[in-house]
Amino acid sequence: MKFKTIQKIFLVAMCSSVLFACSDDDPIDEQKNDPQKEVVSISNADELFDFAQRVKNGETKLDAELVADIDLTGRLWTPIAADYHKHYEGYFKGNKHTITGLTITEEHIKKVFDLTDEDINYSYPLGLFSYVGDNGTITGVILKNVSIQTPNIHDVGGIAGINDGTITICAVSGKIVGNREVGGIAASTYNAISGCENYADIKGNYEVGGIAGLVMKHIMSCKNYGKIEAVDIAGGIVAMCGTKAILFNLENYGEVTVNSGAGGITGLVAGKLYNSVNYGAITGSRDIGGVVGKLDRGYYTSLEFSYDNPDDAYMENCVNYGVVQGGETTNAVIGGFYEIDPFDHKTRVTLTTKNIFYDANVNPTLTDERGTAIDSNTLSTLNQWVDNKPAEHKNVAFKIWEKDENGKFVIKKK
Repeated sequence: MKFKTIQKIFLVAMCSSVLFACSDDDPIDEQKNDPQKEVVSISNADELFDFAQRVKNGETKLDAELVADIDLTGRLWTPIAADYHKHYEGYFKGNKHTITGLTITEEHIKKVFDLTDEDINYSYPLGLFSYVGDNGTITGVILKNVSIQTPNIHDVGGIAGINDGTITICAVSGKIVGNREVGGIAASTYNAISGCENYADIKGNYEVGGIAGLVMKHIMSCKNYGKIEAVDIAGGIVAMCGTKAILFNLENYGEVTVNSGAGGITGLVAGKLYNSVNYGAITGSRDIGGVVGKLDRGYYTSLEFSYDNPDDAYMENCVNYGVVQGGETTNAVIGGFYEIDPFDHKTRVTLTTKNIFYDANVNPTLTDERGTAIDSNTLSTLNQWVDNKPAEHKNVAFKIWEKDENGKFVIKKK
């Protein structure tokens, strides 16, 4: 049932509403007309394995496209571009085809890379791809019934372990288990992810997100429907949002359960979050919020941080409809605030908020000093913000809001 929904939504949204996801210039189509440029057509599992081997052998810029659905059921997968020195730098076009049954186990990874039990606790990025390089693009890939069971490995994602390139209009269903930095689309991303949807259940210990675990640049127009479980820092869309990150047009419908630091959109924010909504139930014991788990600089958020130049976080035009349950520092929108360093009392991060709303009927015992209960004026207020978006984001396609059949606010598809 879940995957039928993926296909339906994915086919409708493919090029209609995703910012930056589609353009008139398609490198694959251009190269088909150039006999000197090779595009690998992949129509079955053997051809996909062959493509992976060619990339492993050094053809890291090799472009490819899926021309049929592919079934990997019963075969163990080794990620494409698993060599740290050979990131994938090509253009991989899925054409809306599905890859079913991608399976990765911890024992398989130990065998392939000749790892000991001690080695396995380090980062070995896993997914369909291991490393997507600066010039790499993965687009239009649907992973169905993924099974990645690697509870001791860091950087585990569905499409990619580590993304330095671009991932657009992809979808994932199944189950993904990792240790630290775990995500439905990518474990860690240092560039752009747009128009992607996760339906997989994601589980890990630290920094677990429906789309990505760690985000250092942009995530836009993405949705999560999967269940998210972690010990510390988890979000329906991302776990940790770095200082340079900009997140917008995001929707979470999945449950998020964590001990500490859980939010409907992001577990920890130190960057910029705009125009997003949470519907999922958020549960934990400390730093629990309907949209953001906690505001904090975090330990990955800024390599250039100094007390003379504290991080500036923004959270604007966001809504929470989800039930929020927790203990200490639990709020309807934002859980914990850690603007001041507890040791030397200097400011380490500031937060600017505007148009932050929550459903008071869903969380009758919770309030939030940074938020306002939804009322009859909320919809017009949200769309006024979109119409008069911040000057520094004049070229960003923030989507407008509308009411669904239940009277709740949703981000319009087109």
